[in-house]
Amino acid sequence: MLNRRMIQMKLEKHFPSIHQDLIQNHKLTEINYINSYISKKGKKFNIPTPYNDLLTMLVYSKEKLLIK
Repeated sequence: MLNRRMIQMKLEKHFPSIHQDLIQNHKLTEINYINSYISKKGKKFNIPTPYNDLLTMLVYSKEKLLIK
């Protein structure tokens, strides 16, 4: 059984896939397939998705800065 310190050490080395794509590998992210999909569905059913919209916009902006 893993103890707390071993788990913590493993988690410290983990990065979310968006970070891996954008920051580590300078590739486009899958943000369009995740958050913008939720935003589009929200618009279709008249459900506001402000946090998804903001996150999508921020990641797109960062992509434009880092990936040319």
